[in-house]
Amino acid sequence: MIHSLTGLRFYAALMVFISHLTAFGFFMGLTEGPVFDGINRLGPTGVALFFVLSGFVLFINYFPKYDGQTGDFPWKKFYVARFARIYPVFFLTTLLVLPIIVLSPRHHFSVENLLLTLGLAECYSEAACTALNIPGWTISVEALFYVLFPLLGLLFLKNIRWHLILFSLVYAVYLAMMIQWVPSEHYTGIWFPPNRVLEFLTGMGLGYLYLKNPGHVIEKSNSSWRGMVLGVGFLLLLLQPVFIGWTQAAIENLGNYERLTFLYLLPPSALIIWMLAITEKVKQPFWLFHHQWIILGGEISYSFYLIHHLIYRYTKHAITFTTHLDFTQPQPWVGVVLLPTLLGISCIAAYWLYKTVELPWRKKILNWYHQSR
Repeated sequence: MIHSLTGLRFYAALMVFISHLTAFGFFMGLTEGPVFDGINRLGPTGVALFFVLSGFVLFINYFPKYDGQTGDFPWKKFYVARFARIYPVFFLTTLLVLPIIVLSPRHHFSVENLLLTLGLAECYSEAACTALNIPGWTISVEALFYVLFPLLGLLFLKNIRWHLILFSLVYAVYLAMMIQWVPSEHYTGIWFPPNRVLEFLTGMGLGYLYLKNPGHVIEKSNSSWRGMVLGVGFLLLLLQPVFIGWTQAAIENLGNYERLTFLYLLPPSALIIWMLAITEKVKQPFWLFHHQWIILGGEISYSFYLIHHLIYRYTKHAITFTTHLDFTQPQPWVGVVLLPTLLGISCIAAYWLYKTVELPWRKKILNWYHQSR
């Protein structure tokens, strides 16, 4: 395990957490402007980090298991492990959101949407995508990554590595066609799973370089230089709203500008992941990513990611019902109070989920698999 990357998962989840504060109106009256844009865009930034990181971690853990001559891969074991990793918490949080969907007059409950969501296929239907478990759309995308991973891994084997170039060219043409001809919609730009494969593949490519690179260059450099490179990576991530605004102004008929977001985020995300992985490889990790509490935050980040949105929804319903507070009016003090409160509640709930659902059920599913063999 690369502990610094576990710590990075905590910061990525925190980005999504802060971003969703604006979506729920918890920053009272803050609905536009550069500050709002910066906070709001933290969500896509955190998700992009997760997607690239997913490809990297899976590659360094599973690529050595390939048979270099035949391309054989432990398919069944891989898919069972992935299911055990993501599904128990996802299933529970989907059930927990149903009371809001069923009882609220603002939402329309659909059995079809529920089945698509539970089947990890919600983002292949625009109506189902984010209809129930809103942050769960990324799990639908991750499910596609898991299906493709054993096949994409073949691209990095020595005897057929040229396929990687061919695949990249074909995928580039696909993205160009999506940008040029598909209607400008948030769904096709952000949530449609095939459109996010490049992030996962980038992570796999980083993993390949990591396994081949001993890290001598990093080892010989000083800590100030490494910190500067990492800082540049995060600065580029935070400057994303500036980039998006520039592309909108410069190219009027580009289509859905959000389709460019992940392209901009790829280089800084890759730089951050690479630097953290290599510095730990040479036993010179950054404290901010390697502290035991940050690592714990990374370990519970999956549960945190899925439960925080539920806590937001129930909190807003409770506040609206009991106080009739107007979330569209400027009341900054509410945001100041709610931010640490919701963060604390979400962390406690995530830790409980991690200890009582995520870990135990992962072990149970893996044990059932091993006993059935």
